[in-house]
Amino acid sequence: MLRFRIVSIISVCLLLNSSFSYAQITQTIRGRVLDAETQKPLVEAAVVLDAESVKTTTDTEGVFRLEKIPVGRHILRVSFVGFETLVVPDILLESGKEIVLDIALKSLTINTETLVVTAQREQYFDPINGIRNERLSRYPATFNDPARLITYLPGAATTNDQGNNISVRGSSPNMVQWYLEGAEVVNPNHLSNAGTRSDQATVNGGGVLIPGFNVMAGTQLHKGAMSSDLGGALTSVMDIGMRKGNNERRETQLSIGLVGMEAGTEGAFSKNSKASYLVHYRYSTIGLLAKMGVPLGDEEIQFQDLSVNLNFPTKKAGNFNVFGIYGASENLFTHLPNRTDWKVDKDSQDIAFTNKMGAIGVRHELNIGQRGRLSTVVAYSALENERSAVGFSLNNVAVVVRSVNNQPSKLFLKSVYNQTLNAKQNLKMAFVARKDDFDYTQTYKAGQTNDTRVAERSSLWLQPSVEWQGKWTENWSTDLGLRLVQWNNLKDSKQNQTNFEPIADVKYLFANNSNLTLGYSLQSQMVSPMFSVPAEIFSPIAFNIENITKSHNINLTYHFKLSKNILANVEAYYQSIFNASYATLNSFDAITGNFGKTDKGRNMGIEIDVQQQLNKGFYWRANVSLYDAKYNNGSQWFDTHFNGLYISNALVGKEWTMGSLKNRFLGVNLHTILRGGYFDFYAQQNLKDYFRTDLNVYWKRSHARYSSTVQLDLQNVSNQQNEGWQYFDRRQGKVLTNYQLGLIPNLAYKVEF
Repeated sequence: MLRFRIVSIISVCLLLNSSFSYAQITQTIRGRVLDAETQKPLVEAAVVLDAESVKTTTDTEGVFRLEKIPVGRHILRVSFVGFETLVVPDILLESGKEIVLDIALKSLTINTETLVVTAQREQYFDPINGIRNERLSRYPATFNDPARLITYLPGAATTNDQGNNISVRGSSPNMVQWYLEGAEVVNPNHLSNAGTRSDQATVNGGGVLIPGFNVMAGTQLHKGAMSSDLGGALTSVMDIGMRKGNNERRETQLSIGLVGMEAGTEGAFSKNSKASYLVHYRYSTIGLLAKMGVPLGDEEIQFQDLSVNLNFPTKKAGNFNVFGIYGASENLFTHLPNRTDWKVDKDSQDIAFTNKMGAIGVRHELNIGQRGRLSTVVAYSALENERSAVGFSLNNVAVVVRSVNNQPSKLFLKSVYNQTLNAKQNLKMAFVARKDDFDYTQTYKAGQTNDTRVAERSSLWLQPSVEWQGKWTENWSTDLGLRLVQWNNLKDSKQNQTNFEPIADVKYLFANNSNLTLGYSLQSQMVSPMFSVPAEIFSPIAFNIENITKSHNINLTYHFKLSKNILANVEAYYQSIFNASYATLNSFDAITGNFGKTDKGRNMGIEIDVQQQLNKGFYWRANVSLYDAKYNNGSQWFDTHFNGLYISNALVGKEWTMGSLKNRFLGVNLHTILRGGYFDFYAQQNLKDYFRTDLNVYWKRSHARYSSTVQLDLQNVSNQQNEGWQYFDRRQGKVLTNYQLGLIPNLAYKVEF
């Protein structure tokens, strides 16, 4: 029955996607070319499309335009004297939407006496950090969620299929920080309890990220040793960039699928202005999957969100960007009315979890003189999670009520000034200020017992930094920096700390266009009180926050090309964590245990990533990560919860161009992941190894005035039963195993015009 319904919906979508067209269909590719360091426009940069079949140069503002380009796949190459050539591969040009690019070129070392370039290098856009969400949508089982996309990178894996909590290099997801448009924000996810053992809210994950692919410009994952202005995270920073709206024409996007329906519009505020807007709304239709018989769990899930990005360029005052997101979600479980149906303890409870998150910010970019640039972002974000559980007796009378409410908020300021001193040296100075507030309430009612406990925390994080980047020869370059971290507990003046954190980076560029980089940084992070409060009622509420967790990070990275279209990256790393707690190193969920500061951790490993860019309709990517993540309780070393020892990914895709006008595209993408099983605290042993295969099939067509896409995404094609965790059920009186998601189909239809 499920298969018949899926086939019926596919047939309807394909019928909607059919029409007759005879004239050649064209569209525009345009954008700007900038200096990556100063963000100044590069005048008369060469822009070449498809091996010089079409070419142009940029104007005095660095702007280029290629009009009446036939729809289909294209390769763009941008070059400028004294800068690395940048190649943008496999651009899919469709009739319903212009391609608008911001191209940033990195400078080369120049012989100032003869004024000639002493090296020519070509760089490619990374497929994940790229500029088109179309490319990202080819990756199976992402469900329009940029966070899940990160798991295609080496060393990263979700902790459970139901959520996007990401463990990087065997570390807890708590060691990840979320950024939006360069500003740190509270957890920007729907349903932050998704995929957790305790069903409590987590710090850095959820069911799905609020800003999806359709508003995203790129996803940057910084891991290991980081630059001086990226403090406050032990393992990784995930920075989501929002796309600017088209500043010349209005464009609209509509889509509907089994997971959600979306509507977005973008365009210029007026014909005489370059100011633009982008507004996108999404509403959950995941209930359709449940009605089709897909086993998504026993809860009713709903979510909706709104994303806005407004861009205001000026002639003298710089560029202003106003951005914001808001999301509301809930999952509800109603107890079974017939007590004879109560099989597990949850069957006798009403459980409601609600999640509301919002962020708003302003970003300003200003050129100062010929070589200076000031970038400032200010953002406020807030989150409210509430979980209530009502337990019923055998005669359906409510006897126990438990409730947990937490409300973190964050006010963030970051200002970065870049000054190009000369052709070989650049100076970066930054200042970060962050105010964190957190309110927590837990209640318990049973009979005559009525207990309510409240806790709060407020802190201030100040971080000035300086970084000096030098290019000494055409091969050698260094990056040296120092940041000062000043943390203040605004509720207790005795809990203040000051730390100095150095960073160092040495890079060697080989003649064959490969490079070798050795990086080091000392990093620190304040554990969120949202995680450090025990979930059990009657447990003492105490924020053990007098110490900041720190880590030494060392990376050795070799990036090279195996052939014209095949790129490879090998990275070895070592991380030493200290001033940590058992809970910090081992969980992203609310657990009991030692919340003290006596533990330390050690992560080490090697990552190999090889990928072929789309060439003649074919591409592939494969990576493997071998790692070892340990913690020490003061006497001996143990495996952390996320120490699966290995992660392997394989992705392959093929696209066929069809039709006499070459305006139809059929694509098939297959992904397989195999990783070691995580350690289960209750079972005191590792779970079985995790295996999953995902499939993505799409049909795209460019019509005269619009483009359309039908896409079928199948997660866990083989319906593999992967273990999630084990737990003791009080009703059955024995240990049960919670399994992760089985086969999940997601069919979607999208139209752009």
